[in-house]
Amino acid sequence: LSNDATGFLASVFSFISLPLAMTIPSLTTRLSAKKRLRMIALFSATGMVGLGMLLGRTDSFVYWLILNLLIGMSVSALFPYLMVTFSLKTSTPEQTAQLSGLAQTGGYILAAFGPSLFGYSFDLFHSWTPAILILIGLAAIVTLTLFYIEKFDKI
Repeated sequence: LSNDATGFLASVFSFISLPLAMTIPSLTTRLSAKKRLRMIALFSATGMVGLGMLLGRTDSFVYWLILNLLIGMSVSALFPYLMVTFSLKTSTPEQTAQLSGLAQTGGYILAAFGPSLFGYSFDLFHSWTPAILILIGLAAIVTLTLFYIEKFDKI
């Protein structure tokens, strides 16, 4: 793909987040636990399909556009959902701050080391496939964890 095309795809990824980031927090607080589970399932599946598409080898602009839309929608929905869930699942502001701090610390550690480990895996295996499969596995673990957390009114 050309530089212009990849730049456009990066923009699509960013722009898809705007409407979702504005609506998901409100939706999360208004939906029943059962409907939140459906929302989690929808956006998690969307993300895993997008991650699975990373295994495809194509220069098709439409393919990469769909991939960016799927992953962008998933990330843009699940991150605000999780941030709101911290306050929904705790009883006090202190608990919310502690839970949020714990989760965000883990997230920042992954953000710090993830890209290097991703690159190292390519050097090790001479393929992106193992790293992408690990991402899909991690997405599945996160999804199962979110399903588990939704079983409880408070954690």
